[in-house]
Amino acid sequence: MCSSDLSGTTTTEFKNNPPNKPTINGKINGKTDTNYEYKFISTDPEEDNITYYINWGDNTEEVQTGPYQSGLETPFIHLWSEKGNYIIKVKAKDINGAESNRATFKISIIDDPITQLFHRISQRFPFLGKILNQNYI
Repeated sequence: MCSSDLSGTTTTEFKNNPPNKPTINGKINGKTDTNYEYKFISTDPEEDNITYYINWGDNTEEVQTGPYQSGLETPFIHLWSEKGNYIIKVKAKDINGAESNRATFKISIIDDPITQLFHRISQRFPFLGKILNQNYI
């Protein structure tokens, strides 16, 4: 929208639409202490760059990362140290401050018996745990 004032100056009003709600792709089941990759993608109507705000659902701090190109699938890695059901929450914010709706993704993490065994050995016998970690994990 353009308007003019009495001095003959023309101003243009800028309309900034928020990015689309991100999509999340990745595993819905996993094991404790294992890295998993999740891919996030969002597009911005004006093709503005996007910053993601990710809450992994496990009481770790929310991650702010970007900016990334609109429409670019962006991978992130996370691990959960305790078994349980978690909800990943992510929103996209464009470089002009418009925020998307928050997307959610439910996952279930179970204990890995072998990893638990290594952790118990490491706690009880720290030297042996270091050797096992170097050779097997």
